[in-house]
Amino acid sequence: MNIGVIGLGYVGLVTAVCLATQGHRVIGVDVAQATIDQLQNGKPPIYETGLAELLRQAQSGSAIRFTTDIAHAIKESTVLFVTVETPSLPDGSPDLSQVWEICDQLAIYGQAGQLVIIKSTVPVGTTDAFAERLSNNHHIQFLDVVHNPDFLQQGRAVDDFLSPDRIVVGYENESTIPLINELYHFNQTPIQFCRRTSAELINYAANAFLAMKISYINMFSQLCETFGADVADIAQSIGNDPHIAPHFLKAGIGYGGSCIPKDIHTLIQTARAEGVPLPLLEAADQVNAWQMTRFVERIEQRLDALADKRIALFGLSCKPGTDDIREAPSLRFTEIALAKGARIVAHDPLVKAFPYPQVELFSDPYTCMQGADAIVILTDWPDFRAINWKRMCELPNEPLLFDGCNLFSIQEIKMLAGSCPLEYHSIGRPCVKTFESEKQVR
Repeated sequence: MNIGVIGLGYVGLVTAVCLATQGHRVIGVDVAQATIDQLQNGKPPIYETGLAELLRQAQSGSAIRFTTDIAHAIKESTVLFVTVETPSLPDGSPDLSQVWEICDQLAIYGQAGQLVIIKSTVPVGTTDAFAERLSNNHHIQFLDVVHNPDFLQQGRAVDDFLSPDRIVVGYENESTIPLINELYHFNQTPIQFCRRTSAELINYAANAFLAMKISYINMFSQLCETFGADVADIAQSIGNDPHIAPHFLKAGIGYGGSCIPKDIHTLIQTARAEGVPLPLLEAADQVNAWQMTRFVERIEQRLDALADKRIALFGLSCKPGTDDIREAPSLRFTEIALAKGARIVAHDPLVKAFPYPQVELFSDPYTCMQGADAIVILTDWPDFRAINWKRMCELPNEPLLFDGCNLFSIQEIKMLAGSCPLEYHSIGRPCVKTFESEKQVR
């Protein structure tokens, strides 16, 4: 099948490369010439586990091409994916300008019988409006315009695409079904066919539920800190209930990334415009904002002030396994800490550029922690577990470790603290503070 993927950001590039390795012929389109040049040289502009290897495989078999010529890609394709970004505007609503620009290009260059698949996250009703606009401005009849939401998790997006737990397609024309089945022939996952508006809402509903689950356990982490309980005990117990399940019940500094925050704000804004209140989502978003603010305040209180304090951040990406920093917790932490006069240094296994020029980046974690008044973990990279944390004992300052991801268990920290003076703070759990090996938990 000849497939065009318009927009080679995170979702678009994963979609294009994965489809090209499954027997389809793919043309990837992007307006950024630098992105196209990099891809033509076999180098993905983003990091995602397994993506570079699949790109080389697809290019070696001539299954994928890249271009800035959208007209050519449209004319050469039977199926066209719209995967452009829909970033948030200041009021929380999504910027759909790129979506409408693609619609107008399709109206000019589209061919009869083509299937258009909108994979970009768009507000409810957008796919219907896209189809109507296309119909009003084009004399050729497209097969259908469908919405096919993505459920890709950063760090494991390739696996999620090739072995999804669900595929959702919102459609209008029954003739679309065989073509969709052919498109996704490579996996056995049942496809849920539904109305376009249902498909659009499903994406938001999934991310909204995860946001509420994260904020729920983080809300309890605040109570645990107040009463000296351990939020991990609570999460383990309620996670054993099959009605709840353990996923997304790990307390931390809140959700981030390119999907959940944006989707929550869009859904709240869309519902508000229709006069539909969403108090649960508004509360979840509020809890999420409080979580980071409280975390920074705890560090500030322990250090008496953040002014002129050197803070070493470990983890800048929104999740482990990716170099994506969109809506990453590190951005909000840095914004708050810099405003309080802190001096920030940072280390991340993949992130090589950060939008705050005041932040000095180190490729070596041990160099990063030198001279730090506090070390702060913001992303639960497995790499951080391999660090020899006993080297904190060599620091001239008293070792202070603030774990915003609960990367370590309390038992692990007790074992480390038994041989190294350490003060360890995490989320919703008792502080571990030792200056002698026989002292353990305060």
